[in-house]
Amino acid sequence: MQKIIFIYIMLIFSILIVTQISSAQLISYPASCYGDTETTNFEAFKACDRDSSTFWESGVGGFPHWLIVNFTSNYTFDGFSIFSNGPTHIDFQIPNGIGGWNTVQGFDTSCSGSNVIYTNFNLTTPSNLTNQIRLYATTGCVTFWDLRETLFSFAPIQSTPFQVPATISVIGWLLGLIALALFIFGAWKFPLSIFVSGIVTIFLGLQLFSETHSIIISSFVWLLGIFVILFGIWRVKGDLD
Repeated sequence: MQKIIFIYIMLIFSILIVTQISSAQLISYPASCYGDTETTNFEAFKACDRDSSTFWESGVGGFPHWLIVNFTSNYTFDGFSIFSNGPTHIDFQIPNGIGGWNTVQGFDTSCSGSNVIYTNFNLTTPSNLTNQIRLYATTGCVTFWDLRETLFSFAPIQSTPFQVPATISVIGWLLGLIALALFIFGAWKFPLSIFVSGIVTIFLGLQLFSETHSIIISSFVWLLGIFVILFGIWRVKGDLD
């Protein structure tokens, strides 16, 4: 029984830590985006639809032009890449919390003359946590902005003292700790708690899926939860017998 408890504890903490590491190193795709203007058949959402055959074209009224990009979770970004033509200077901005925008860093870029040129921009200092950014193009070589696709990368993991990871919410960590506590209590004294621990583990899988969108990690947690539920039923049945 002690070995089973130890294995379960290691599994829960491994899932939480590996989820943090893997999600912090993946490319983040926007959930939606909209621009200052758009032209017919070249709407702003096409700048983040993961389809390189479509693109956003702003109005032709001249710069500045901007694109606001929304994400499903909070991230710390360290760079972005775009297929774009038009701007000669782009500011990477995040909300300031009072309805405006703070510029994290500005980038000068050449006017390629084609929106199929792939350009990378790396932030000197990673941004603060945010689920929304704005690419603000202040100047350009033409009067419009063609933007075919946008990609954003997470900031790398820093060598800092242990802290609750930003990409896993407090709810996720609490669910994991509650599942552990119930499992240990059930193994020690009250077997029904093991069954409840399995149910909490299922909810942990749902929470991780909502935060990381990883079906692999979530499926593993769900299978673990099912195993714990069955183990709890077996322990309760054994006590009744």
